[in-house]
Amino acid sequence: MKATKSMTKKLNLVESRKYVNFIELNRNASNQRTFFLSFFLISIITVAIIITISILVIQLPTSFAAMIAVNISKFTDLNGGTIQLSSTDNRTVMCFGNASSTTGVTGANATFYGPSSNYKTAPAAGTAYRNTTCTIVGTTAATFNCTTTLHHHAEPGNWSCLIVARDAAGNRNATTNNSIDTFMSISLITTKLNFSKTAMGGTTGTTDYLVQFNNTGNMAFRIQMDAYRVSGVPADANALACTIGTVPIANLKYATLAGQDATVKTSLTDTPITTATNYTPTAFGSTAYTNGTLYYGLTIPASGPIQGACGGFLSIAAVP
Repeated sequence: MKATKSMTKKLNLVESRKYVNFIELNRNASNQRTFFLSFFLISIITVAIIITISILVIQLPTSFAAMIAVNISKFTDLNGGTIQLSSTDNRTVMCFGNASSTTGVTGANATFYGPSSNYKTAPAAGTAYRNTTCTIVGTTAATFNCTTTLHHHAEPGNWSCLIVARDAAGNRNATTNNSIDTFMSISLITTKLNFSKTAMGGTTGTTDYLVQFNNTGNMAFRIQMDAYRVSGVPADANALACTIGTVPIANLKYATLAGQDATVKTSLTDTPITTATNYTPTAFGSTAYTNGTLYYGLTIPASGPIQGACGGFLSIAAVP
């Protein structure tokens, strides 16, 4: 029985050692799997980083195109200085400058715009103009000349010239300014004022004798008038010299509205007289002129002697 107990104890010890060995083996196996998994994850992350860097390297451009500079040297008309419009024709204005690019300037366009507009304003005669075909000379160091034609009714004030130059990389722009001067201009449509026969002490009544004119400038004006018997001799107390006698200047009348009787029209004096009415220019850029009209009448003195044909001079001037 003792031998039996001793054998039983040995067997239990062996089995216990095997169980311990099994636990240690399992621990080793677990550690190996953990290490393998960690190494596998690290490997994946490393590969992902390498792939990402490779893509970035492939996408980098091998060369660059860059517009280095755009400069405007002059914005003016043919006369230089501020832009002087003319009542008889349109005015050509120019924007000169230069642009440089490592790959070459491929084109340029210009926008000219007045004080009531900006570079986004749609082109409209008198306020905004565009030139999409500027003249370009050269490539990497190019000069440009952009022109447009301004109507004589173009808006006065500060104007801007915006140049946009292009190359393979995109656009670059520059802006400069100049001003369009205001100017008054009048054009007479009526060149002769013919009154009908009038008896001594008579008047022309409500019949109007017209003097018509155009505002051919870009600013409003009033009319200043004078009458005298001899050309170039103002401050004459008489408006008309007749075959016999004279007609005093106060007998020559005017109105700014039609249909008034000659007796209530305003008398001229021996000094220039100015209307209260402002005659504005046409809409900026319009091809039509603003028309103005003065309505004249005449009264004849009741006593003379006054006889025969009468004549004199009527001066019409535009003033602010």
